[in-house]
Amino acid sequence: MKPFGILLTLVLVITLISNLAIAFPVKGRIFCKVDDEVVKPLKKAIVELKDNSNYNLGYNSNVETDKFGRFYFDATSFDTTKVLKLEAYHTECGDAVVLTKTFEGPSTYDFNDIVLGS
Repeated sequence: MKPFGILLTLVLVITLISNLAIAFPVKGRIFCKVDDEVVKPLKKAIVELKDNSNYNLGYNSNVETDKFGRFYFDATSFDTTKVLKLEAYHTECGDAVVLTKTFEGPSTYDFNDIVLGS
């Protein structure tokens, strides 16, 4: 194959991949509820983002919150993505919480304050 053919093939592959995947930011904060009171933000809570086909949309399999309970990451969607399912959990604060949002294209998805109960 000539160098031009290799270059053309590479450009076509990159174009196809870029059309299939779209990056967008996801953010929010996680707190723990104990005895009907919201207490300090949860450090190192785990956040996972999947779509309606159960594909993981984060570049890593999950992300941890910072010391203020905040999380922020860039996610990737596919042509088949219709719903975003965010799962948040922490080993010291009860059951996991699963939230869903309708995927409306590349935009910032703010899940705001997520409260885990015990």
